[in-house]
Amino acid sequence: MRTLNACLVASFVFSTVARAQQVLVVGPGGYSLPQQAIDAAADGDIVLVKPGAATGATWTISGKSLTLLGDIGTNPTLGPGWIQNISASQHVTVRGIDVQWFVKVQSDGPVWLEDMTLTASLTGPLPTTDFPMLQLTNCASVVVRGCAVYATVANQPTPAAFLSTNSHAYVYSSSFHGAKGPEFNVGNPYLSHGAPGGQIEGGTLFASASSFSGGAGGTFVGGGFDPTALGGAGGPGLINHGEVVFQGSGASGGPGSYGPGGYGPNGPAFRGEVPSAIAWTTHVLTNSSPVREGQDVVFSFGGPAGERVGMYFSANPIPGIPEFGFGGVLVVDPLSAAPMFLGVLAPPGGLAVHFTAPNLPPAVMGSTVYAQSYFFDAALTYVTIGPATAVTVLDSSL
Repeated sequence: MRTLNACLVASFVFSTVARAQQVLVVGPGGYSLPQQAIDAAADGDIVLVKPGAATGATWTISGKSLTLLGDIGTNPTLGPGWIQNISASQHVTVRGIDVQWFVKVQSDGPVWLEDMTLTASLTGPLPTTDFPMLQLTNCASVVVRGCAVYATVANQPTPAAFLSTNSHAYVYSSSFHGAKGPEFNVGNPYLSHGAPGGQIEGGTLFASASSFSGGAGGTFVGGGFDPTALGGAGGPGLINHGEVVFQGSGASGGPGSYGPGGYGPNGPAFRGEVPSAIAWTTHVLTNSSPVREGQDVVFSFGGPAGERVGMYFSANPIPGIPEFGFGGVLVVDPLSAAPMFLGVLAPPGGLAVHFTAPNLPPAVMGSTVYAQSYFFDAALTYVTIGPATAVTVLDSSL
């Protein structure tokens, strides 16, 4: 364990990146709906959603930079969300928000999704349209970290949990779960396959410490009898028609379901191109956000024992720059960054760094800072790029 002085952190980080951001609160004493706060926010502001506020409310971030943030505690659960019309000079961060149903993203600027769970709350007839839980379309750069995405049953074609079309996605410590196929009978057996965990249609995907699981085949419910009818096929873990690179990640097909003639086939791990893999050791990073002025902030790192750990901090996320020769992807601007050496990974390979969140400058109610980790050996024979995170510091009055 290592503790860093608040003044040191402030000098390295917030003195160069803090800016006058307004914080708009959704919950008691603030806005009743997230969309009201999003619409009222200026470019670059922060919308803070209190636990339990605005459950199921839809939201759209369009044409502005914004941080949409769930407060510390139980993640607030919002309804479907859209991030769209984000220019190359803008960026959007969503952290600590759970979503019932889906999130759709179209952006020319960087988008960050962290610490989110996407699920469907389904009642009534099965939907007939395609609803991937997380859908990226023509996105320049999307970071997904610490997220769990669960697809829902739909009529054919059953959608993937994660669909990326002509986009560039960088995924860390996340899981994607394809839906179980719909119930079926022998007169209508073709809707019964499980859904893919992920589907890449053009563009790129870098996945570190992440998993893609196909859904199980659908359940046989009778309706005629054919003793040769097999159960539904399991879904593939990942359908790949793009460029995919795995680092400590995997895919697994879903199990086939039972039918009168036996179980359907298990799904394949991959359909299409098999991802390439880089041999660099996988590293992990965990931290909480937001934090208030004066509160304890903890960054925890994992990797091979003995490695040195550093981070650099910036106000500016950037479109991902793959540097697979250095084991990862740059997603935080190194040119405007403040670097900091943090310590050494102790056996069996962990480091927890504590510091006190600094006081923000006058008129700054909150500031979102982007941090990327890097790891190196004592002899500096190598440096490898690790995971990144977005951290928001809030005024203590909020």
